[in-house]
Amino acid sequence: MEDAKNFFNIVFFIIMSVIAILSYIQARKTLFSPIKTEIFKVQIEEFKSVLAFFNKRNSTDFDNDFDFHKIMELNALRMQNEYVKLFFKDKITPSEKMLEFLETAGCGMIINQEQASKFFEVVTPETEASKVPNKAVEEEELTPAITLAKWNKFMLPGTEYTRKFHERMEELTKLAASPLLPKELTDLIYEFMGVIHENLGTVGKEVELAAKSMPEQFPTPREIVNFNPHWIWNKYNRSRKSTDEASAKILTFVNQHLKINEIMS
Repeated sequence: MEDAKNFFNIVFFIIMSVIAILSYIQARKTLFSPIKTEIFKVQIEEFKSVLAFFNKRNSTDFDNDFDFHKIMELNALRMQNEYVKLFFKDKITPSEKMLEFLETAGCGMIINQEQASKFFEVVTPETEASKVPNKAVEEEELTPAITLAKWNKFMLPGTEYTRKFHERMEELTKLAASPLLPKELTDLIYEFMGVIHENLGTVGKEVELAAKSMPEQFPTPREIVNFNPHWIWNKYNRSRKSTDEASAKILTFVNQHLKINEIMS
């Protein structure tokens, strides 16, 4: 009889323990469910921001979004202005409108190692002393051969970009840094940003390549005053990297992660 009593006591405590555990699990679900719901809502807003940026957009749309046409114009006119100063200094005066554009359109620039070593240096007393003007050099007459040789070494100090480009990259940086988005998605956003950054560098490269043909294409003041950077844009358009593939990867991930096709079917 005592054994039966002990047996039922054990069974009783086991059942009560199971009930207690199940009650705790249910209570925890009830307690944390509103929190999970709110987190999901905020996460959905982040996904909406990603879709708003990338959905139904192609390379042409991104060219406009990141202001690449204006960036090309800015860097090409910077090069053209240097060309005029070297070859036609006493014959052509740049317009105030163009000079104002060159002064105000840029927001910053990217610089490669070669540009940094040419245009920037660590300042020391020795380097300051070496900058004392040499009048003999300054007054040396630039013969056509010397002028051409000097121009063939032309290099932009950096590839300039606009405020609009900067703001769009900042927008992407914030999305990629969101703790609410899956790491796989933020990695894809960074990959897209890498393509944009690479294309910005390509603008500078194409402008520098175009500079080498300037003496042949614009040998006189009459031709250079009609300078238009569209031909450089065409060269850039053939050499730049398409954003379509990187953008499609992002949309595919969002589609699969949220099971949008299943929901819509």
